[in-house]
Amino acid sequence: MIRAAGAVIIENNKILLVREDKPYGSELFMLPGGKEEPTVDATLEDTVRREVREEVGLEIEIEEHIIDIIGQRLSNKNEQILLAHYKAKRVTEKITPGDEILEWDWFPIDKLPENCAPKFREGQKEIHR
Repeated sequence: MIRAAGAVIIENNKILLVREDKPYGSELFMLPGGKEEPTVDATLEDTVRREVREEVGLEIEIEEHIIDIIGQRLSNKNEQILLAHYKAKRVTEKITPGDEILEWDWFPIDKLPENCAPKFREGQKEIHR
């Protein structure tokens, strides 16, 4: 099983979403985050901090664990993924997108783009509580 984590960063009733340059799902907006690297990350909290730093250049403070979603991985339908979502706030201000980020933006939480990742949509009710 693949383990991954995403950061739910909401400010002024808007959520930060990114589109990444990946062989699968590059057309989809998703939370900043990604796969656990077991040799680097001791916990999924470490994963989400590292991934947010790599993707958008932000240091974050985790406020709470919101939800875990288990499903099939986009790139390999035979592989399961555990996706943990963490509510977080940014500690640093300036967003500096990493090399793999195609687009990022703040979206009103009640008017998300149509092309959001399916797993994000599944957890949307819990994320917005």
